[in-house]
Amino acid sequence: MNPKNRDQRLRLGQLAAIALLAVAAIWIYFQPSDPANDGRTYISTLPEEFQKISPPPGVSAIGDLSVGAKREAALVERQYATQLPTEQVFENYQQQLLSNGWTYRGLFRGTSNRYEQYCKGEFGASVEAMPTDGSFIYIVSMSWSEITVYECSAKKQNG
Repeated sequence: MNPKNRDQRLRLGQLAAIALLAVAAIWIYFQPSDPANDGRTYISTLPEEFQKISPPPGVSAIGDLSVGAKREAALVERQYATQLPTEQVFENYQQQLLSNGWTYRGLFRGTSNRYEQYCKGEFGASVEAMPTDGSFIYIVSMSWSEITVYECSAKKQNG
């Protein structure tokens, strides 16, 4: 075989392979996403779950309930301010979350904050406290994402 013809055939083969890969990538990109992996699927359930949990008396909501969803995640959260002891706030939420079917994942501490995490199926919830001047602000959130699916599934398997 002529080397010139062989080089031409090799280049044509490479171009055909690149074109095939490009078509496959475009086809995959435009495939509809699996609704089970789309945060927008869960955005109606999370606010319902959130409404089942009440803040303790003596706290003030800061703003409205924040609700957001996109392809990879769904989140509802609200901020509160209070002068109640942090333990009282955490006990209030722990009691309500547990009585509504959530499981406790643990207490975590940062440099200036503390938060507790919970799971319910593929949903995660957290209560996070941040001290301020003589009081503290805390955030209650509930979410769905691939991370919560993994973490909450791991919690089920590990006890």
